[in-house]
Amino acid sequence: MDNSSPSAAQGPRITINDLPLDVLLVILRDAYAFRQATYGHSWDPSSRHWQDDRDPHHPSAECLASVCPEWRAAMSVVSVFWTKVIIWLGTWDPTPLSRIRQYLAWSRAQPLDIYVLRRREQTMEDRTERARIHAIMELLLPHMSRWAILHLHLLHSSSLPLPGVDLVGHAKGLRHLTLQSIRDDPVDDTDSTTPTAGDFDTPVLHKLRMCGARFRESYMKRFLGRRISPVLYSVNLTNYASHHAPFPLVDLVAFLLTCGNLKNGELTLDNLHLDISYSGPPLIAGPGYEWVDELQFANMSADVIAEYHRLCNADVARKVFYTRCTLPRGRSKPRFLADSYSIVLYEIEDPDTLIYLYRGASASDVEIYSCGGLNREVLQELARPSYHHGVVDWPLQHLETLWIRYCKNVCSADIRAFVQARFEAHAATQGAVDLISELRVAGCGRLARDDKKWLNKNVDLVEWS
Repeated sequence: MDNSSPSAAQGPRITINDLPLDVLLVILRDAYAFRQATYGHSWDPSSRHWQDDRDPHHPSAECLASVCPEWRAAMSVVSVFWTKVIIWLGTWDPTPLSRIRQYLAWSRAQPLDIYVLRRREQTMEDRTERARIHAIMELLLPHMSRWAILHLHLLHSSSLPLPGVDLVGHAKGLRHLTLQSIRDDPVDDTDSTTPTAGDFDTPVLHKLRMCGARFRESYMKRFLGRRISPVLYSVNLTNYASHHAPFPLVDLVAFLLTCGNLKNGELTLDNLHLDISYSGPPLIAGPGYEWVDELQFANMSADVIAEYHRLCNADVARKVFYTRCTLPRGRSKPRFLADSYSIVLYEIEDPDTLIYLYRGASASDVEIYSCGGLNREVLQELARPSYHHGVVDWPLQHLETLWIRYCKNVCSADIRAFVQARFEAHAATQGAVDLISELRVAGCGRLARDDKKWLNKNVDLVEWS
């Protein structure tokens, strides 16, 4: 018999949706668990790679539920699928309010990780964003006691809900709070007519990320300096433009000093235009008080950075990052910076700024990463001492470990000359200038044979790639 004949008997077509519900759910659970284990721990909701909740790499249940109505119906009965709530904004395929209601209902009593996001390509003016956020928050607020993460990254800062005004209640399980935006909208800073509606209690908040204007409005003006959380160990403040009312740096530092757990945590100040007119004494009585573990300055003026260090009276962090920072133009150079164990200079394009930040700090471990301002002349300058009132001052006198990565304007001869100058200074000062014992270089061009030979002979550890 010819089995290829059209008349050949054929059985019914079986698909995965014909499986018993309990078996289908086992498969969906395993698929979801695999995606969570593979992508969930490293997921950055602001990353350009996360464009849609149906992306197969996206760690939300919607990726699976959107395959077909049968899968959505099956998954709706399992609450753990819906603990990560992804809400998209924008003119293209925003998450419907009806679907948000579904997520909240299907998650039942589970803790919630909530992300309200705008796709990167949708950064045009959006006059509806504020009203949309208001409608979304009306759905989310009754579930405040279940919030574990609340992450809003919007287009307009004016669309962000204000703690103590729009966010009121007891968020007993909230660990991470992010209220940030792409644009820092002008607001009427003199208007204080908006009343404080009540308390926003966050007793276990560990991480806070906010735009500067909303942070000041919420926590420093309305809450009158009251401590945010006794266990807060990470604060990231971004964008306080010059069009806002003056924001005294001394007030910010005084408030941050009340966050005692930052001693073991991290603080990031990014693109904040702060008032440094205060000329009083430091807020910390004496040097040697390291009150934050990791300190990051990004897109900040060096005079603001120097005043921050003065207010904190020297030793303020184990590790300090300087990213795209600049020297103020047309003014005298600010005072020297505070000491730390390690400093990282990242994307510094101005040679003078690089020299200032390098000379002004004191650390034994330095990383210079993607700095277009690093060149032969800068390395020559940094290898020489400066003189203040007859006192010799060597830059980074106790430098032992040096990393230089992806700095295209230096070659092995420049780096060798710098290390060799430190070597000679060590001999001339009877050891007052420490030797560089570890040198790691990547992305800075070819290592010449003679330079390799000298470095391998005089430096304990050399890595060049």
